[in-house]
Amino acid sequence: MPDELHRNKMAAWMLRQFNKDPEEFPGHGQIAYDKIFLSVEQELNKIHKEVGSFAAISDKQGFLTDHGPEHIAMVMRRAKELSDTSSDDKPFETPLKPYEVFILLLSCHCHDVGNVYGREGHEARIMDVIMKIPQYGELKPSEWRLIAQIATVHGGTIDDDKDTIGKAIASGQVDLCGKTIRPQLLAAILRLADELSDDSSRASNYGFKLGTIPRESEIYHRFAKCLETVRINTKDKCIELGFVLYPDDLNKPFGYLKATVKSKVKEKYLIDEIYKRTKKTFCELMYCMKFMRMWPNHYDRVKVDLKAFVSHQSFAPFYALSFTLTDKGYPSQVSTDIKQLCDGFDGLDGSALKAKYEEAKLDV
Repeated sequence: MPDELHRNKMAAWMLRQFNKDPEEFPGHGQIAYDKIFLSVEQELNKIHKEVGSFAAISDKQGFLTDHGPEHIAMVMRRAKELSDTSSDDKPFETPLKPYEVFILLLSCHCHDVGNVYGREGHEARIMDVIMKIPQYGELKPSEWRLIAQIATVHGGTIDDDKDTIGKAIASGQVDLCGKTIRPQLLAAILRLADELSDDSSRASNYGFKLGTIPRESEIYHRFAKCLETVRINTKDKCIELGFVLYPDDLNKPFGYLKATVKSKVKEKYLIDEIYKRTKKTFCELMYCMKFMRMWPNHYDRVKVDLKAFVSHQSFAPFYALSFTLTDKGYPSQVSTDIKQLCDGFDGLDGSALKAKYEEAKLDV
């Protein structure tokens, strides 16, 4: 079994299910879905390695967080955690059908490939890439079409509407090559898995050491770097995020590109970006749960734990904050202040946290 599959229990499970009962897949065992998956994965991993470079060339500005094979593996890992209904002491189990897992995993592989043409509208360029891989003809166009549709709705908008799953994906159960699958459910799992994959593994550590991260991309890499824990807590029905900040995260604001003014670099403190992004995670959670109502694993909160240290050698944080975002209704919370989503929220903003850090530094 390839090394990648030792890290990906969901893919390994799907391949075992094919070998165990090919009738679970279209073609009555005449189509080698196991070999197709492995060959497509191998080819797409070559593309994933180039996504960041081609996106930078196409956009002529900015430096993406990691979009390579490791990011794809993390998205699959999160999809596995969201799909796994087994207890802690049992192997992977899921109510998804093996063919649904096949479609979901290939959608995970395809969701970011459109970035080779640039970040803007990358979701809509997925088929342009898929059609160029040598294995394209090994699956039916209808299969690729659905894979691309599921991958496309992991973000972006359709007619200025962020309800991309509801707009573009058929509801309920649909027939695909003689098998019944649930495309909106698969799209919601992928979208949420991608949202929960923006952790420290995506930040450019060498970029930080060398000081070469472009100004317009600083805040995105800083956010990823400080997000050290992402836990999908099925027992408590919540998503847990753990942030750790150090002096170089606190002492100045960081650059980013405003969506409406691409050429103008703005700046903000990292803590303010954390508030914004955790609210976005909560909104994505509530949105995706809309399409996972009958799913055994249900989540209704995002719990955030943040610690800030005077130095990397400090044992105790000089500032700690915990807050929980709870359901107040979607989509109105997109424009709602984070204080209205959290009972008793008392977090400091960026400038206040910097001042507190300066005070704490004097006591060391």
